This record gives sequence, structure tokens and C-alpha cells, in this order.
Amino acid sequence: MKKIWGVAILMLVVGGLLGYGISAYYQTSATQSAYQQGMAYQASITPTTHVGTPASLDCSLDVVTYDHTATVLADGSVAGDVSVDHTLTVKNTDDTATAKNVYIMLWNPATQKKGLDTDIAVKYTYVYINVGGVTKSIYNDGYTNGYFVGDLAPGDSVVVTVGITLKTAPADTYVDAQTYDTCKLYVVQPDISYADAVAFTVLT
Repeated sequence: MKKIWGVAILMLVVGGLLGYGISAYYQTSATQSAYQQGMAYQASITPTTHVGTPASLDCSLDVVTYDHTATVLADGSVAGDVSVDHTLTVKNTDDTATAKNVYIMLWNPATQKKGLDTDIAVKYTYVYINVGGVTKSIYNDGYTNGYFVGDLAPGDSVVVTVGITLKTAPADTYVDAQTYDTCKLYVVQPDISYADAVAFTVLT
């Protein structure tokens, strides 16, 4: 009888240990699965940092001054729409690198730096790119997403007209006889968050 009781107790102990082991295994597996799912989700929401070296671009205006001294009257008004156009040339001078998805803009998306002085960044100012008779605004009562050039391989270049129009405006819109020499165009390589700045001046 004692022998039977001993065997029964042994079987209970072994069964308990097996049950605990199976339970611990499944708990561990579930924990690992939840951890792996959590890590996968974290990776999905972590932003990717753009890395790389920008292609070397030569960016220049043929004339860097937009002269609107005759446009703006003494009281700061503008009697009628007047446009001043100059030519911007962008050339890829890099030996090997292609400039990808190039834009011409009046603000720098990487730094949020704006290209117009606040005195002339008003609703009567219109800044545009013209290529082959097609016009795209880069400032029109606010900054736009710019003009898309596309890829520039080594040796490629693009030539565009950059114009500034001061529209018919009431008195005190502009300040007469001012020089705004901190204005900038930006030639942007957005894939690597890089922009070349092209300085220009506006006279009123």
C-alpha cells in the first residue's frame, strides 16, 4: 500500500513539473512574440535619416539686382503691374554625382529659411519661374513648393527665367528707396536635405 501511495505522489510531482514547464514555455514564447511585434512597429514609425553627399552645382543669376525703383512710388504704392526678369543657370559640375529631384525655391525646406525680406513678402509681390513660356510661381501671396527641375546628371544644366512682379498696390504697401540685399533663391536637392543659395537684391 505504501508503495502505491509513493508511486501516486511521484506521478503527481512529475505531472506538476511538466505542467509548469509547458506553461512557462508558452508564456516565454508569447512574451518573445509580443516583443518582436513591438520592435517591428517601432521600426515602422522611426523616420529614416537622409544621408549622402550633394552633387556640386554651379548656380548663378546673370544679373543679381531686381530694380523696381521706378515701380514703387513715393507713397509706397504701385500704379500698375511691373515685372523684372533675370536668367538663372544651374549646372552640375560634379564628376560623378547626379543631383536628384532638384527644385528651385524661394525658401529652404531644410532650415525653413525664407528668401524674401519681410517688407516685400506681401500679397502684391509675385515671384515666378518661366521656362519655354510656361510660368510657375515660387511666391504668390505666400511661399510655394517651387519649380521642379528633375535630375541633373554630371555636365547637365538648366536655364530658367526668374521674374519678380510688383502688382498694382495701394499706398504704404512698399517702402520707397529701399535696398533689400539679403534675398535668396534656393536650388534644393531634397533627397539629402541640401540647398545651394543664390543671393539677389531688390531695389524699391
